[in-house]
This record gives sequence, structure tokens and C-alpha cells, in this order.
Amino acid sequence: MDGFDAGTVFNDDGSFTDTGKASLVTLAGEGHSETKVFDDIPNYGALVKAYADTKSAYGKKLENVIQKPADDAGDDVKAAYKAEIAKAHGAPPDASGYKFYKSETLPEGMERQQEIEDTFRAVFDKHKASAGLVEELSEVFEKLQIKSFTDLIEANKQIEATANDEKQKAIDTSHTALKDLWKGDDLGKNARISLKALDIFGSDELKKKIADAKMYENATDLAAWHAAGVPAETLQLFYNVALKTLSAKVLGGDEPGGGGGALTDKDKAAKMYPNTNFEV
Repeated sequence: MDGFDAGTVFNDDGSFTDTGKASLVTLAGEGHSETKVFDDIPNYGALVKAYADTKSAYGKKLENVIQKPADDAGDDVKAAYKAEIAKAHGAPPDASGYKFYKSETLPEGMERQQEIEDTFRAVFDKHKASAGLVEELSEVFEKLQIKSFTDLIEANKQIEATANDEKQKAIDTSHTALKDLWKGDDLGKNARISLKALDIFGSDELKKKIADAKMYENATDLAAWHAAGVPAETLQLFYNVALKTLSAKVLGGDEPGGGGGALTDKDKAAKMYPNTNFEV
């Protein structure tokens, strides 16, 4: 600098004078008149070191910066840039690199669908989502799916239990009604008359169920009748069929298959002709 006087810039120990520090601000140029960056610079050596450190740090910063390509850059350059951004963001190279959270056990009846997983993988890869985000989202999704499935199963169980209760109530009501209609010994006798008609008109499958359940011996067990495929209403229906279609000989004959249980003549006539007064 023209007219430079070291004595006005440096003290005897080499530190900057106030005039020297002021000159640094002046040399910094327009826009730095209020700067305080030189306040901590005691001497020329510190100034040089500060400059060197700044340049070094700036260079290191640039080394870690992914430079955005120019608008007119080639497709390969732009693709490479996007790949670097995705990698820095934590995205795997392709869709197969995503790891999905999977619970160690699933509720009975619940299955994972590979097609759905592949669909999600494609979407995540398209947007280059980070692997960590995908794994966390998949955990949330899986747990919500398990809860929804479990809630649905429980709701269906409740519906089924309610339906079964209503069904059982209807069965119990029909049994009570038939016992009121066929009081005392009539229940067993009339059920065996129904069995005569069932043995003639019933299907082979139904007759086998009745035989396996030994319904002649268990004629008064309406629950057993129901389990064998003959609800109370059907038992009463076949009783009426027997009275209108079978002869007194058949009605009073042996149990189907050779068992006992014959009706008296009076019983036969009363069953065949219920509106007739036989006491006269």
C-alpha cells in the first residue's frame, strides 16, 4: 500500500494497533464496515491462520455437497444426481432392498399377501423413501392389520355366540311346547310312533343317524332327537304322518329293527282315531 507505515499498523510485539484493525475493516471493502470478524484477530499471523482455516473448512464442506446438475445436463448426469440424493436419504438401490417389519406370530387364519407387499415396495422405490422410514411404517401397518383382524374375529365370535344363544332358546322353547303337548308317558309313546313313520319315509342318512343315536331307547330325549336331525316340530310332523298313513298293525308293531314296545288295542285305536270316544 502506498504510504504504508508499519508503526501505525503493528505494535512492537507484532499485534495490530487499533488503526491496524480499522484498516482491516477498510480493506475488507464495501458491505463489511460493521463487521466484527477482526476483533479476535490479534496479529498478522492469526489473520493468515484464520484465512487458511476458513479455506480448508470451505473445501471440506464442498466435498460433502452433492452438486445439482445444470438444467441442460444430460439424462445420465441427472439420473446419477438423483441416485446420490436417494442414497444420501437412506433409500436402498432398488425395491428389493426395503425391509418390512413382520410380527413373529399372526392370529390364526391371518395371512400376509406377497402381492400387497410388492405393491408397497414399488411405491416406496418410486419415491425413494428411506429404508428406516419404510421399516417403521411397515411396523405400524402390520400392527394395525393384526388389531383389525383380531377385532373382526372377536366381533364375529360375539355374533355367532348371540346367534347360537337365540337358536338354543328357540330349540328349548320348542321342546317345552312339545312336552306340554305330550305330557307324561305320551312323550315316549308318541315319539316312538313318529319313529315308525321315520323308519318308512325318512332318508337313509336320517335313518342311520337315528339308529346310531338309539332313539327308540332314548325316545324322550328331545335334545338327542334334535342332534340326530329331528327337531321337535319334525318329530310332531312324523307323528301326524304316522297316524294318517300307517295301519294299527304297524303302529302297534315292534320297534323298527326288531325291538319291543307294542301298543295296546285301545292305544292303537286312540292314536288312529283321536276324535273317537272309546269309553262308551
